[in-house]
Amino acid sequence: MDQHGTPISIDNIEFDQSNPRIAHIFEEDQDNPPSPDEMSRALRDESSESLRRSIRQTKGIKNPIKVTPVGNNTYRVFEGNTRLSIYKAFNNKGEPGNWSTIPCVIYETIDQEGIDEILVQDHIVGTQPWSAYAKARYLHNLHTHKDYDVTQIAAMCGIGQAEILRSIETYVFMNKTYRTIIDSEELNGPSPDPFFNERKYTAFEEYIRSDARSEAVDLAGYTDEDFSRWVAKGLFTKNEDVRIIPEILKHETSRKIFLTKGTREAKKLLDTPALSKQLKEATMVSLCKAIIEKSNSTESREIKSISENQTSSMLVYDAITELKSFYDVFIADK
Repeated sequence: MDQHGTPISIDNIEFDQSNPRIAHIFEEDQDNPPSPDEMSRALRDESSESLRRSIRQTKGIKNPIKVTPVGNNTYRVFEGNTRLSIYKAFNNKGEPGNWSTIPCVIYETIDQEGIDEILVQDHIVGTQPWSAYAKARYLHNLHTHKDYDVTQIAAMCGIGQAEILRSIETYVFMNKTYRTIIDSEELNGPSPDPFFNERKYTAFEEYIRSDARSEAVDLAGYTDEDFSRWVAKGLFTKNEDVRIIPEILKHETSRKIFLTKGTREAKKLLDTPALSKQLKEATMVSLCKAIIEKSNSTESREIKSISENQTSSMLVYDAITELKSFYDVFIADK
């Protein structure tokens, strides 16, 4: 096995139709397998844009894709479908460079268990992660359809059994309630999404993660189906807003606003501190310095108070998210 890669013609390599990163896109129409062009388009979504730029700039890939023989001089890729799709696109468009062959590591005798172990290491805990939904779908497939028990999966992944079970539970929940609502209802809301959106996964994971959230929904007279409907209607401005659903549902006014306008407006009614004129006029760098200094000097009593208050905890999380987004958009790669 050549770890540096054997050049193989892209025309002699098939996509893996069960590729976990995009399998959910085609899972409702299993009687009509996706064509190579459909597979290629699905693999080259916006999340692969940075990879496309890198491959174009370096005129190739550093890590060979992994393939198995499936016939006379024909192979199927089981790790590296996105990279193969980019090579095929560049080759079709006449992008400058040699895209007609791609470096491959050929696994002559690997079985499905060996493939699963490689995929888990590369994409569940490795440096080429799938989306959270794709990870959960793959873990569910390993456990339910391939009969791996949770201890086996934990050993392969190196992550805790509780986390694995939560991922599987979230995947099942989404497909039992959210998918049914998407398929059967006409939705109206602040930002309705009539299609099954895997990016909503973390909203459901936050709901599954804490009994307090599902209990708050139940105590307010609503159901799991209602929660899924709220997600589909776009009532949660951010997936993380699920964390404050107990606070929102606790008060009649905030609850009514949430059910019509979503968390963006409902959060304004919660007990959040107002910013002083001095803070509003401070520069971003000054505020970052102050946050660093404050985080290093905050007493345990204040930390405990923040951790026990969902609104305060959410503010800290929102600050982290916004700062990272600011860095990624305006600073990184500049």
